[in-house]
Amino acid sequence: MSGTPGSPMSVYYFSSLVLSNGLLLFAAVYSVYVFAHVRQTNNLQWFVAFLFGLLCIECLNKCFIYLLEWQDTSFTYPVYVFLEFFCLSQWIALNLGFSKRWRLAATLGGFLLFIEAVKKWSSGALFSPWFSKIILHLLVITGMATVLLKYIREENMLSPVLLLYGVVILYYTTSLFLFLLLDQLTEVSVRISYLIWGLNNTFSAILYGSSIYVFYRLKRLR
Repeated sequence: MSGTPGSPMSVYYFSSLVLSNGLLLFAAVYSVYVFAHVRQTNNLQWFVAFLFGLLCIECLNKCFIYLLEWQDTSFTYPVYVFLEFFCLSQWIALNLGFSKRWRLAATLGGFLLFIEAVKKWSSGALFSPWFSKIILHLLVITGMATVLLKYIREENMLSPVLLLYGVVILYYTTSLFLFLLLDQLTEVSVRISYLIWGLNNTFSAILYGSSIYVFYRLKRLR
């Protein structure tokens, strides 16, 4: 992203990016550690896979940018879309007790999203609003809200995992809003572009930081 180096918005964007990536690294590694040492992790295995998959994609992007000096890494975005939908839909299905048939349908949906994302990437319209991506966000929001309400009714006391469900809902709600603004980025200033991407990084950092806290609490409770 180009712009005036040292401007407040560019500093905010790059600071939020460093914070988000750092927290993602710690969250992914720590969640795997806790999952390996704690028998009961409240059906969080798919969320652990989600975090670790995101870390792998970010590492690949950094290798392409800094080692191979490729400026455009948008070709990895279709993989991110598939990973995002596959892991989160499996997580929701597991928590709601859906059958394997529903989980297979969710996997098929992930492949369809991957194919559409590849088509969008090849046509240069990857970051413009597209119907399936919007549906993905809405399904995650409604699915996680259903899971959250289910556990609120069942739990006699508040569990730290409930915080994670709530933060996932918050992240995907704000992410959907920011995604709908992406088609306007070519018409706004670079300063506003820095602000929008910086907000996305900030909410990502909140998600990863909350993940670290939840896994820490789970480890302490066990």
